[in-house]
Amino acid sequence: PECIAVIAGRGPLEPALQRRAVELGVSSQLLLLGEIEPTAVAGWMHRADVFVFPSRFEAMPMALLEAMREGMMIVASDIAAHREVAGSTALLTATDPLSLTRSIRAALTLRDSGNAMGRMARERSLRFTVDAMADGYLESM
Repeated sequence: PECIAVIAGRGPLEPALQRRAVELGVSSQLLLLGEIEPTAVAGWMHRADVFVFPSRFEAMPMALLEAMREGMMIVASDIAAHREVAGSTALLTATDPLSLTRSIRAALTLRDSGNAMGRMARERSLRFTVDAMADGYLESM
């Protein structure tokens, strides 16, 4: 009850999400930002306690990398791309509501104890800069 879900971006499920929030009586705890400027992303991330990324498919999870670069506490779906990019710097979980809820609560507890995972995420994100990825590619040739 003390949480506010902030969602950036647009998608076809937005009206259904708004309706469901009303049905559950939590519409005052849902903030749908719509599309935001790339320059505003970091500011919104700094206001958040946890970055939640429950994608079921990602090739290169750029939003996850942005959250890592900001040193956020992260809960993400347990899919191959997230395991490769985040490694142990995120709480990886199934995407059903109960698993997500448990992981978000755990993330809030870990964040309050110093957010060592966020610091590790920031450090790990350096592996995925354009320069680091280009250097890795050139070394593999």
